[in-house]
Amino acid sequence: MGFSGVTGRGSSIDTANDTSISRNPTSNIIVGQLLFACGVTDNYATVAGASNEHTVTDGKGNLWIKIAEYTQTSGVSSDGCTVSTFGTRVTTQINTTDAVTLILANAVFQKCFALVEATVTAGNTFAVEQVGTGFNATEASVSSIPSREYLLLGHGGAEGGDATKTPDADYTELHDIRSAGTGFPVNQHVVYRIATLTDDTCTSTTWEGGTDWMFTLAALYETTPSAGNPWYAYQQM
Repeated sequence: MGFSGVTGRGSSIDTANDTSISRNPTSNIIVGQLLFACGVTDNYATVAGASNEHTVTDGKGNLWIKIAEYTQTSGVSSDGCTVSTFGTRVTTQINTTDAVTLILANAVFQKCFALVEATVTAGNTFAVEQVGTGFNATEASVSSIPSREYLLLGHGGAEGGDATKTPDADYTELHDIRSAGTGFPVNQHVVYRIATLTDDTCTSTTWEGGTDWMFTLAALYETTPSAGNPWYAYQQM
């Protein structure tokens, strides 16, 4: 069967100086479905690269795995952004009355948070083949990966007010938001593609008014859960 039914399940913004942002899904996410949580916030870390500011939880206690988290900064807190992607295979149904929450290790003002649902073959889950990164760029690539079907999740953020980005021609846009209309907001772009390939580049264009861009591209494949971890399989190249 492979991946199917990739759907945006709501987004939220926040400009309070605090350590969390939540979103209830716009539809019940039943057992066996995949749910991805995508966060873009002001950066607290002051070194560009992999960071550890974000975690995700939900009201039903599903186990969330960090797929990627990276920060783009010129060396000052809140001058850029931190971009993260998390995923879970739902083991306890998440209803529209249940919050999914992005928790930050340190308080920042500007935040965007978005949810994405996907379907896999009954009993299967996802694994991470590779995550491409684009520092100070609006694109990222994966390369030399095994030829098979992938769900490719492109996720970008930046410091700035743009909310009219254009997805790569091969990708479908799921979320295009900004945390505020004035001041120094962060903005977010979430796109996807399902394809069988060994290399790919995802580029967001017409990204106006941004600085300190950070872009990730996660290549996810469907797999049978492993015996040692019965709901989740992970391979990071």
